[in-house]
Amino acid sequence: MTVSEFKQRIVGLRDDQVLLDLIPQNCQMIDAGVGSCYVLIKSIVPFGDGQRITLNVGNPSEYTYAGLRMKLEYGPQRPGSYEGMEDWNDRVRTKEVLMARELKPGYWKEVEVSLSPGEGDRLEHVALSVDAAELSFAKGN
Repeated sequence: MTVSEFKQRIVGLRDDQVLLDLIPQNCQMIDAGVGSCYVLIKSIVPFGDGQRITLNVGNPSEYTYAGLRMKLEYGPQRPGSYEGMEDWNDRVRTKEVLMARELKPGYWKEVEVSLSPGEGDRLEHVALSVDAAELSFAKGN
C-alpha cells in the first residue's frame, strides 16, 4: 500500500483533495493541478432531499482557467478512527461539476451545487478536488 492509499483509507482524503469547512464565508485554497484556486462556501440551504451549496471559486493567479472541473465527495461525518471507515466509504457519494465559463485572473465565479446524501445521512463531510483543462496567459504589449 502506498502512502497516498494509506492516507485515503485513514484520513479519507486523496492528495489532491481539500476538506471543505462547512461554515459559510471561510476561504480555503486548493491545488488545481496547474495552479491554485480559492474556494469559499457562500451559503448552504435545504433543497429537496439534500442541500444546495453556493461556492465562490477565485483565481489568484496571473492566467485564465478554462474547463475547470470540480469533484465533490460528500456524505456523513467521517469516523474518527479506522473502525467504521469501510462502512463510511460505502455511504460517501461523488458529484462532478464543470464550470462552463472561464475563470479570469483576480476574479471569482459563483457555482451552485445540489448534494443529496443517502437516506438517513446528514451532510457533514464535503471534500473537493479541482482540475483545470486549459490555461491561457494574457497577451503582452
